[in-house]
Amino acid sequence: MGFFDWLASPKRRASRGFDPTDRFYNDGYKLEFFHVPTGRSVGFKAFLTAFQDQFNSNWSSTPVYGRMDEIKTFQGTTRTISVGWDVVAYSEEEADSNLRKCGLLASMLYPVYGEEAGEAGASTIKASPLLKVKFANLISEPNGTGGAATSGLVATMASFNYAPDLEQGIFVENSNKLRPQLVKLSCELTVLHTHKLGWNQEGNMREEGLGDQGGYPYSVRFPVEDLPVGPPRSVAPPVTTPAAPAATRDAGTTAAVATLTTAAPDSPEDS
Repeated sequence: MGFFDWLASPKRRASRGFDPTDRFYNDGYKLEFFHVPTGRSVGFKAFLTAFQDQFNSNWSSTPVYGRMDEIKTFQGTTRTISVGWDVVAYSEEEADSNLRKCGLLASMLYPVYGEEAGEAGASTIKASPLLKVKFANLISEPNGTGGAATSGLVATMASFNYAPDLEQGIFVENSNKLRPQLVKLSCELTVLHTHKLGWNQEGNMREEGLGDQGGYPYSVRFPVEDLPVGPPRSVAPPVTTPAAPAATRDAGTTAAVATLTTAAPDSPEDS
């Protein structure tokens, strides 16, 4: 029996309002979004359906006359996270709560405005809609243990998709309030790193306090066999002895043969 079949089963309806997934949410297994300008946050149970973490290394190219390969100059590395998840309603009350959460997350894509005195209706942007996102160790600051507000990745949200699954049913209160039982959500995040990245000259990551243990991007240590054993050692070039000229080699060989012939003992026939 699948999870959604279980939701509609008599066994689930007879559980008297107890939702076992609440325990995992309360234990921290959730996808959480924190709106930096306002301090508002919203969390969803981590029914993830898709996750993709893409790293793009960007280089500029300069063509050179007569050269087959262009000259490459490194610009930077960007990180984009695409995540999809299901928002499931265990009850009519949870369907109402889920609808409110989805609306709050959609609202987090808008900036903070300030009203200008003296101009009716005029407003200016005071803060951009930056987010901090946290999901276990997959979307997190290195070795972060808190919630999104303290250890989430700072990111911009390029897109947010809301898609109710109408086949799973809708709770109807009246014609002006429909609450889907299942909603499929997805978003795309561009990470803005707030910690040191890259390597130092000793072959260790530059993350503060982590040394050669790593931690970026998924808060895990590097394999021991892949750790550097020390700074790179310089290798001296091999020492070679120049070869003697050919005339010198021939003269030396002739002299050695003459010496061996003179020093050889007489044979028995000569005695």
